[in-house]
Amino acid sequence: MKTILVSISTHLFTIGLALPTIVLLTLFTNRTPPNSQNKLTVKQVQDIDESTDQPTALHEEIEKILSIQTKAWNDGDLVEFMSTYWKSEKLSLSSGGQTTYGWQQTLDRYRRGYAPPKEMGTLHFDHLEVSAIESQSALVLGQWHLKMKDDSIKEGNFSLVLKKINGQWKIIHDHSSLKDPKTDKDQQKSDQESEH
Repeated sequence: MKTILVSISTHLFTIGLALPTIVLLTLFTNRTPPNSQNKLTVKQVQDIDESTDQPTALHEEIEKILSIQTKAWNDGDLVEFMSTYWKSEKLSLSSGGQTTYGWQQTLDRYRRGYAPPKEMGTLHFDHLEVSAIESQSALVLGQWHLKMKDDSIKEGNFSLVLKKINGQWKIIHDHSSLKDPKTDKDQQKSDQESEH
């Protein structure tokens, strides 16, 4: 009987030491490396998005921003149009082979290109593609169309990088390109020839 009690006591003592050791080993081996904390890869964000309503919510938030832009532009209000951009010297706008840095400089560039307001035309966007880059940033691709006062059309592609800053989505980089009407006609001609 004494031998059995000693055996049981030894066994319990061993388990008593083993359990905390197992817990500690589990904690340390499953610990997230310091450099990877609070960082999500593109794949991880995509996995999160696919399992929740985030894509729809993100798309809706981006559409609201672009709606503010189109309304402001069509009202001739460039300051309101620029409210969707990051108010920083690090904001960048690339268009026409030139890159402009800074919120005020970008506003000034728009004013030089589209003044007075009645000459700004009517703007709308379509063919939007919204992708999460990380949990707090997004890429937007699309097409812009501008109908001028004389009924001429300017249009092209754009890409935007947005970041959530102080709880609000802001455009931190804008790249716009103007479609060459000649290229469009050449493509139509090529399409017609391939049909015959």
